[in-house]
Amino acid sequence: MSKALSINFDSPEIIANPFPVYEEIRAAGRVVRNELLGAWMLPGYADVMAVSTNHAVYSNTVWNSPDKRGIMAGSAIMLNADPTTRLSTSRTRRSSSPAGLST
Repeated sequence: MSKALSINFDSPEIIANPFPVYEEIRAAGRVVRNELLGAWMLPGYADVMAVSTNHAVYSNTVWNSPDKRGIMAGSAIMLNADPTTRLSTSRTRRSSSPAGLST
């Protein structure tokens, strides 16, 4: 069973030195629940790659759910976007950039 933690990544202590918290997350297991965020965290590279490339099974669309209670509810950032959203956002950003500037 996974361990649950409540980690505020915006706290000044964690921003100043995040490494002890990273170790705590890794020690908690391969899949760790962050109760504060209302989200699951994967501290291992192989697990992150497996989940982030299997879009048929794993999706971030829950973040856009109106009943989502986590602090990131409705956040429109690339980190919590599925590939089709990231791709269309990237194309939009590229097409709206001044000529000669890459994004």
